[in-house]
Amino acid sequence: MYQRKKYMYLFAALMVLSLSGCRQNVIEPQSSNPLESSTISVLSSSDSSTSSSVAVDSVLSPSLTADPAEVLDPALEAYGWFMLAQLDADPERPKVVQDESTGEEKTWYPVTDQRFQTYADLDAYLRNLFSDEIADELLGYGYYQEFDGQLYDFLGGRGANIFIDHVEYQTVSVTDTQAKYTVSVYYTEDSGEPENPKVLEFICTKVNGKWVFTQFPYYL
Repeated sequence: MYQRKKYMYLFAALMVLSLSGCRQNVIEPQSSNPLESSTISVLSSSDSSTSSSVAVDSVLSPSLTADPAEVLDPALEAYGWFMLAQLDADPERPKVVQDESTGEEKTWYPVTDQRFQTYADLDAYLRNLFSDEIADELLGYGYYQEFDGQLYDFLGGRGANIFIDHVEYQTVSVTDTQAKYTVSVYYTEDSGEPENPKVLEFICTKVNGKWVFTQFPYYL
């Protein structure tokens, strides 16, 4: 009888030890999971940050370091709406308006370029290309007005400089905050230009997170 109790106590002790060992085996994998999950989280965050940085660079850098003609052409076109020929307008729909300051009548025509339905559209477009100072100067010429919610101009303009033979573009430097370009303007022999070629410097600056031209010596 005594021997049977002894064996029963021994068996119970072995069961306790066995269960204790199983419990340890269950806990160990659980304790390693949070570390593994944390490591994955950190790596994912790093990858996301790298991807974001690449996305920003792909938007800014290529456009500024591309062929300088591609960078300058949109701004040259927009500047030309004030120096060469105004935006296309419908000559069949004139609007005669009396100038409040002079009392003279002036004929305006609705702009047909679908990008610019209103004066605000033109204003915003210019400020996406030029500094506020340059945009204010261009708009200050008074070549565009808005009537009844539509943009108008008066179909004015002049021809381009016929003595320009050709031009050459060059990217001088591009940093995180400024890009410089030069345009060498070559004139024909009979132009009478004392400086031939004439080298002009254009500066594009990052202002409030946006790239705009802060120096733009128009030459056409």
